Amino acid sequence: RPSSDGRWLFVQNATPASSVTVVDLKARKFAFEVATPGCWIIIPSQTVGNRFSTLCGDGTLQTITLNDNGSFKSRSRSERFFQPDEDPVFVQSDHVGDRHFFISFKGQVHAADLSAEQPRLETPWSLVTGADARKAWRPSGYQLMAIHRKTHRMFVAMHMGGKEGSHKDPAKEIWVFDLTQAKRVARLPGHNAIALTVSQTDTPKLFAIDGVKMGLAVFDASARPRFLHRMEQIAESATMMELN
Repeated sequence: RPSSDGRWLFVQNATPASSVTVVDLKARKFAFEVATPGCWIIIPSQTVGNRFSTLCGDGTLQTITLNDNGSFKSRSRSERFFQPDEDPVFVQSDHVGDRHFFISFKGQVHAADLSAEQPRLETPWSLVTGADARKAWRPSGYQLMAIHRKTHRMFVAMHMGGKEGSHKDPAKEIWVFDLTQAKRVARLPGHNAIALTVSQTDTPKLFAIDGVKMGLAVFDASARPRFLHRMEQIAESATMMELN
């Protein structure tokens, strides 16, 4: 992952020990290797170029700050914000500025402000309530969520009858949430989605990979979201998307 200022490239290593290589993109050379034992994934700060966070197996976030030359300066760890043995979080996250959102296997939404050296955690809330909880709706997929930052809309791939091991199942529906109210505002057909991404334009479109037929479903992601059209057979086996 590149840093927000484009100065650094952070590369995840597993040797099998976990570490992050820091590459100086300006000088085009290796700068440093930071050990991150027990932690995985790279979440660059959106406000500070020489800082990134990583998700740890004990239910915490660790934040690493670098010196100006890319070497290690300091690290801090958040309080535990999820129970890894009871309700782990997906490693894929999305953000509005430096407010980063994580979703647990059972549908808890955890937000963390990563703008400072010490992560600041918010009170979690649930995607699933009432009758939907009784039907065991749960999030799932490989890239299960996408956020349109200007409107604070979050799109999540959901499946019914969730159980242990169903966290990668294709979506039965795609749920739309207003992050400012922590409230669901729409439900869309799932198209077997296993990956979601949304354009950041004023008239956004949501894209979903059909994990069964390898199609691409396209939705209008504006105030009244709706399905638009599909492309079929876009790949042999795809699990992630990136918009440029």
